[in-house]
Amino acid sequence: MEFNLSQDYIRKQIRGPFVNMMVISIPTVAFVVGNFVFESVMHGVAGLIVLVVILLILSIEAIKKSKYWKRFGPSISVSVHDDYIIDKGLDGESKIAVQAIDSVQVKMKKGDVRSINLKSVTGMNGELKGYENMKLLSEKISSVVGEDKVSVSRSFF
Repeated sequence: MEFNLSQDYIRKQIRGPFVNMMVISIPTVAFVVGNFVFESVMHGVAGLIVLVVILLILSIEAIKKSKYWKRFGPSISVSVHDDYIIDKGLDGESKIAVQAIDSVQVKMKKGDVRSINLKSVTGMNGELKGYENMKLLSEKISSVVGEDKVSVSRSFF
């Protein structure tokens, strides 16, 4: 069975950099306005230049990330089979043999599965989050790997 990234998760990844940009720019704008009001005009101009440079850098990064997630987000998926788990990403397919999985940790919050951490015998870790129907994905992985290797951690916050 194949599980794709949920549209809600992709939307959050697109929106996140813009929110960060706004959180950083609001105090910076307040600082520049304060310099204009309480200091000489030259300090205000320097602050304005700093503000413009910061916003330019952040907006370029936000646009790059949003284009990345719009373009590649829908093509990322994971599928669970009896012998292996296939992760389809930008780099192609990577297969994880079920025998190579040492432990699985299912992280839950308010009754919903938030992420699934896979740890292999070689020490490699993988995290699955943001997929559609995470509860069914965790059940499928648990049934394939074995219940003795699965641990569930719950968070209330």
